[in-house]
Amino acid sequence: MEKKVQYMQMKQMSTYTGIPYNTLKKLKRTDPAFPEGIKFSERLILYRREDVDSYIESKANKRAGA
Repeated sequence: MEKKVQYMQMKQMSTYTGIPYNTLKKLKRTDPAFPEGIKFSERLILYRREDVDSYIESKANKRAGA
């Protein structure tokens, strides 16, 4: 059975991760490792939940020195 891919907008990502919306916007501009969004229109960009999880995990591992 295939795993269903889940997507979220930036505001949903903020709720999901607990990272403030404005901080996510800044990270998107300044951090090259920030997940690549899928642009559906000028105002709609979705992010794969799996990519967001990987990004957060990489930041946690880097901070822990792993």
